[in-house]
Amino acid sequence: AGGYHGSAGRPGGTGGVARTPRTPILAVMNRPALALLLASLLLCVPSPTARADDRLPGEAGELTPAVRTQAQAHLDVLVKGGPEGLKARRALLVLGPAVWPVVENTLRLAPSGDSRAHLHFLKALLAKKAEPELETLRGRLRRKALMDDMAGVLREVNEFRAGRPDPNHKGVRIPPQVPSKVEGKTTVFRSSDGSLVLAFGGDGTAKEPDAPIVSVSDPIAGLVVAVGGKAMPFARRSGNGSEITVSAPNGFAWAYASDGAAGQAPGGLGGEGGTAQARGGAGQWSRSGTVGVTAPDPKK
Repeated sequence: AGGYHGSAGRPGGTGGVARTPRTPILAVMNRPALALLLASLLLCVPSPTARADDRLPGEAGELTPAVRTQAQAHLDVLVKGGPEGLKARRALLVLGPAVWPVVENTLRLAPSGDSRAHLHFLKALLAKKAEPELETLRGRLRRKALMDDMAGVLREVNEFRAGRPDPNHKGVRIPPQVPSKVEGKTTVFRSSDGSLVLAFGGDGTAKEPDAPIVSVSDPIAGLVVAVGGKAMPFARRSGNGSEITVSAPNGFAWAYASDGAAGQAPGGLGGEGGTAQARGGAGQWSRSGTVGVTAPDPKK
């Protein structure tokens, strides 16, 4: 009893009762049962948020007593300051979101000096965000910080600004659902906990080809990112790239100025590249733009 019966239907069989072909299980399931099975399978597929912050090598899965002790030791070094402070900050980033409660407790004690800005930077990259799109971005920015790939931040924030792909319309994106505020010609997104600020400058126009100036200052945020808009081509000389200034006294400042627009044919000059200035209590990174190329002139 039990097991496989009727070996005659198998290659090399020598007789016996022929095996009746099996009917695929999906063919005999009723619709409600099939729908339940498919829903269960979908739950097994990781969400974009989960993929964005999958556990990295050395990351803590949960806040065990041993992990808490390890995190507190790094925080003691960070608060003390000195050249070992940045190493301690990096070690806490590696441990990941699980140690945020320990970091938060230290932040509540209001430490003085530069360490407070570093703690706010950790808040920006470790504290879970209430907004799903910013939570996805947080995980990706944390990766960039650990890879020392601050230039790669541009791709991640532009991906956020473009929105997520619309599953019902190929090639269409759904704009970010995070509330934004327009300040002058700059669109600003802020996380509800105030730790993450993203600023995007407007583009130049046919009448005003220069990319608008972007100036962002936030005394609370742990990470302030500003990206300049595009300059536009114009007769004789095209528009200049954006001028960007970012100040984050209690965090990390990141600024990306746009390039000058290419010259307009025939023979138009390219615009000047924008300049970027960033100053942050926990560090800064900036990139100034390049001059746009001059358009060829067939007569010369």
